[in-house]
Amino acid sequence: MGLLSLLIYSRLLLSLLICLLVTTWQRGRQPVWQRKTVGEWLVELRKARLRHRQPVPFYLPFPSRGATNLLTQIAYTEDINGFLHNPAAEALRALGTKAVQYLDTAPLPV
Repeated sequence: MGLLSLLIYSRLLLSLLICLLVTTWQRGRQPVWQRKTVGEWLVELRKARLRHRQPVPFYLPFPSRGATNLLTQIAYTEDINGFLHNPAAEALRALGTKAVQYLDTAPLPV
């Protein structure tokens, strides 16, 4: 084996090692928008959904020993327009299809 073939094989091995390192480094990184990752924006979006929900009480008749009492129940309405104009929703729209692969791996809010 000559010096030239040893040099070629060593460069080839170095190139493969660099490619492997770059692909493994890029695999774990999430896209970032305004210094927040996709996971952080999804947590913000889940919190925003709770902020845009409003409780609406309604009453159900509940018969009890000849008298009818009212049983209070709570339903929720959502302000969809406010929710869609939330900064987290706008950030996820800006990230576009790059964010799709992280939708099921994002952490849940605490």
